[in-house]
Amino acid sequence: MSRPVFSVILCTYNRHDRLPEAISHLLRQDIGADAYDIWVMDNSPPSDARAKSRARFEAMQGGALKAPNLHYVELDRPGLANARNEGIERSEGEIVVFIDDDALAGPHWLSAYRDAFAKADKNVAAIGGRIAPYFEAQRPGWLHENLLSYLSVFDQDAAYEGYQPCGANVAFRRADIAGSFFRTGLGRSGDEKSNLLSGEESALTDFIKSSGKKFGYAPLAGVTHLIPASRLTRPWFRRRAAWQAISDQLQHPLGDEDAPKLWPYMIDYIKKLPREQIPFMGLFWDTDDPELFRQQLICTQLLTHIMISQGRYPPEMLEGA
Repeated sequence: MSRPVFSVILCTYNRHDRLPEAISHLLRQDIGADAYDIWVMDNSPPSDARAKSRARFEAMQGGALKAPNLHYVELDRPGLANARNEGIERSEGEIVVFIDDDALAGPHWLSAYRDAFAKADKNVAAIGGRIAPYFEAQRPGWLHENLLSYLSVFDQDAAYEGYQPCGANVAFRRADIAGSFFRTGLGRSGDEKSNLLSGEESALTDFIKSSGKKFGYAPLAGVTHLIPASRLTRPWFRRRAAWQAISDQLQHPLGDEDAPKLWPYMIDYIKKLPREQIPFMGLFWDTDDPELFRQQLICTQLLTHIMISQGRYPPEMLEGA
């Protein structure tokens, strides 16, 4: 079999119930099976469920669906970054595409990426696609549009200067990422109940930027991302904001000169709180106002970042309250 144009890497952790639908969507791409292969990197702990899942998809390769381009790999070493790196090393496609195990790709997904790379100049090393949400439960009224990025929801309309793609739906030219991998000290490792670390793409994206390459965007290469009801709670978002601060500190340590620049944001939020919520109960206040909740999370993230870097609450914050 000749080298495929695309190698699709789907990393999964204890979501064997969702894999059949995700994989069936990948197998229905309209570019022809010889143009791409699929690498399922199962990072779940050894279990009967993992063994049954592998057996199911190995049987599929020679069964009625005849999917010779499907590969199922079990990995005992934990970590999303590790699973992604293994996928890069094992696959051979000219373009490496990553998709989450709770995302569904339409039949034109890879052909849209093919067209986007064909139109892009050679300086574009990676292209991201749109990520639309599918909410398992009704979207809460307090969920601000700007917080959707915590759920790996992305559209170029909301992009900011310095845009870079989201790891839930992104394609890289293999030649442009040779020798660089996902940072194993970051990213999810295990169940999200105990770990919401992120930022594992930083080493790869920093490498791309330092080499003078650029990122592109292909809205037609979109996927639908399942948002489970368990994530549509205020406590989940508070945890996600705090873990983001940990990720930020690991990537960009906060210096003593940086902290004073952050305090005004927190003080501004505190001044808007009801008296009984001042100061620290305001970080756990279940407000229904989406803008206030957005500010609460910013405050949580910044305060966590300062505490990690300095080991204490900033006294200026207490004085401002």
